Amino acid sequence: MLHIPSVLTLTAPTTEQALPLIVDSPHSGRDYPEDFRALAPRPLLERAEDRHVDWLFEGSPRCGAYFLQAHFPRSYIDPNRADDDLDPHILHIEEGKRRPKLAPSEKTRQGYGLIWRFCPPGVPLYDRKLSDAEVRSRTENYWQPYHRTLKGLYDRLQGEFGCVFHLNAHSMPASAVGRGGADIVLGDRKGESCSLAWRQCLQHAFQQEGFSVALNEPYQGAHLIAAYANKNARREALQIEINRALYLDETNGALNPEARELRVRLQAVLARAGTYVAKFIPKALAQSATRRAPSYNIAAQPVP
Repeated sequence: MLHIPSVLTLTAPTTEQALPLIVDSPHSGRDYPEDFRALAPRPLLERAEDRHVDWLFEGSPRCGAYFLQAHFPRSYIDPNRADDDLDPHILHIEEGKRRPKLAPSEKTRQGYGLIWRFCPPGVPLYDRKLSDAEVRSRTENYWQPYHRTLKGLYDRLQGEFGCVFHLNAHSMPASAVGRGGADIVLGDRKGESCSLAWRQCLQHAFQQEGFSVALNEPYQGAHLIAAYANKNARREALQIEINRALYLDETNGALNPEARELRVRLQAVLARAGTYVAKFIPKALAQSATRRAPSYNIAAQPVP
């Protein structure tokens, strides 16, 4: 296990055979740095989190997957954005210094780029502009370690197995899909980030567990799958959005009575995904596995 306090934790598989499978939760972090100094009140900041998604997927290592979770909040710096996806209007440029070369996306223009200007629903986050030192500190101490860890894992698994399968886990407000909308939205950037077979594997796995599934609407997938996926090189990435109404009271962030059952159902989905991925492991590697999986009852684990 790799643990960087307040930044990230990477947990290795606990099964007999580790799989070239990554599950990551980049937006469930809730360790708020002291230098954030945000105007928005803490309860509003917490509503911007993908709250408890890390808890929902923490059983991933029992299915042979590597599980990466961020501990810092997305409103502080967003690992699902490129490091140049920054609004120049948020920066304080010292006299005599050159403005950095940036590539703001539509998300940045809306106020939700690498460093957010607003907290949903449009509450200003700062009463100041951020210094170059502040931006650099957030990038070097939070964004870069997360990306180095994810990229390093991609490269190591592809080198060992010849393939990587990645599930990028998020949650979405119930309002994003409307009343009676989809339970799950799978995003593959309209076919760019993974093969049809990997997407269908997850789609069928969710449907077998009774979930309704939508594809690429309203979420197609963002930087974390775009940056590292290459389906032609068997680096396959898929974004998962879970309807928060399935497990959460969105007014206060508390888990609802169905949350435990949802976690068990998600574990079953991951087990099916693991079975699919295991087919790509060379027989020699599978036969050389020596580790044993501990017994584990995911339903019995404590609620955060």
